[in-house]
Amino acid sequence: MTHTRFACTLLATGLVLAACSGDDDAEPVPSSTTGDPTTTVPAETTDTTEAAGPVTIMPLGDSLTEGQADPDNPEEPQSYRGHLHAMLTEAGYDVDLVGSGERLAVGDLPDDPDLDHEGHGGFTIGPDEYEQGGEPGNIDAYLDEWLATPPDVILLLIGVNDLFDEDRPVDPFEADDKLVAVVERIEGLAPEAEILVSSYPPVSYFLDFDNPGTREGAEAFADLQDAIRSVGEEAPDDNVRYVPMFETLEDGWDAETDTVDQLHPSPMGAEKVAQVWFDALTPVLDGN
Repeated sequence: MTHTRFACTLLATGLVLAACSGDDDAEPVPSSTTGDPTTTVPAETTDTTEAAGPVTIMPLGDSLTEGQADPDNPEEPQSYRGHLHAMLTEAGYDVDLVGSGERLAVGDLPDDPDLDHEGHGGFTIGPDEYEQGGEPGNIDAYLDEWLATPPDVILLLIGVNDLFDEDRPVDPFEADDKLVAVVERIEGLAPEAEILVSSYPPVSYFLDFDNPGTREGAEAFADLQDAIRSVGEEAPDDNVRYVPMFETLEDGWDAETDTVDQLHPSPMGAEKVAQVWFDALTPVLDGN
C-alpha cells in the first residue's frame, strides 16, 4: 500500500514525479526536449532515489495518552496507543510512534510493541507554575525539546488537568486560551507536521451541569472543548485538523464500562478512542 502524502520522498534526476502530488496516474514530466517537442532528451540515469521511511507519529498529551504500565489490568486507566498502532499496522500503514516516554498500552500488542509516546499523566497545558517532582508539569515547558526533531504527525489531546484547580495553580477558565496558544506554539516548532487536535471523550466527571458542585467545572470543560474545536475547524492552515472525539463517542459512550473512574478510559473505552483517531488519521496518511 502506498500513501503518497508521506511516502513520496524520492527524487529521480530529470523527472518530476507527478504522482507525488497524489495523482497516481499522472505521466512523468520530461526533463528537457529538443526543438521537436515530441522528442525527449534522455536525462542522466544516476539513481538518487531515497526510500521513504515510516511516518512518525507523536501521541502528545496527558494521562489519557500515557495510560498505565499494565495493559492487562482492567482496573487501571488505559491509553488508546496500543489499539491505534495495531489498527494502522493491520491496515498496511508504515508508522513509527515517537516520543521520550515508553509505556505499554492496552491493545492487540505484537511481540515487539511500539511504546514511544509523549503522554504525561497530570500535565497541564501551560505555561503555568504547576510542578511534578520539582519539574514543570505542563507540556508547554517541554515543546522545544520534544519537537527538536519534528514528527510527521502530532496527535494532541490536552487540557483536562487545567480544570482541577483545587490540585494545581491554574484557572479553569484560562484553559481555552492556553489551548489555542499551545497549538500555535506547536505549529511554529513543527511547521511541516500534520497536527490533529482532539476533543475529549464524554468525560462524565465534567458533564453534570445540574449539580451545583460541578457546574463551574462543567462550564470550563465546555469552553475547553469549544476551543479545541475552534483551532481545528478554523485554522488558517490545512495542517491543523479537528478530531471530533466527543461528538463521535457521545451516543455510544458508557461511563460505567468505558472508563475506570469517570475520566480515564477502560480497555473498552481505549479501543473506542483509538478507532476515532484511526478514522481521523487515515485521510492524512492517504494524502487527503
